[in-house]
Amino acid sequence: MRHTSGRWTVDGAYRPDLDGALDCDLGLRPMTNTMPVLRHGLHRPPGTGPHRFLMAWVSVPDLAVTPNRQTYTHLGRAEHGTRVRYESGDFRADIAFDDDGLVLDYPSLAAPLTSEDAGAAGA
Repeated sequence: MRHTSGRWTVDGAYRPDLDGALDCDLGLRPMTNTMPVLRHGLHRPPGTGPHRFLMAWVSVPDLAVTPNRQTYTHLGRAEHGTRVRYESGDFRADIAFDDDGLVLDYPSLAAPLTSEDAGAAGA
């Protein structure tokens, strides 16, 4: 939990290794990539970057919290929204965001539903 003082606690214990982190990143949940993108307007032109962040990364399914360095770089407009490159360690993904900063497409993790998908889900 991030307190208004900027200090993080995990299970009630102060975690100085997370000092400086503004956000958490919940593993396997693209929605948490929205927080730094919105805060820095990375989904809007003109593109800037790279932006480097310290995140409180929450792994799934064990929910362990560790410090994680991440880089976000605005890549520009694409067919579906704006592409922002996300990098952490050896991992890299080019994520599409809509004009409101919400994730539209996260390769190998989340993709938009088509009308066919929606019809199949309701069947």
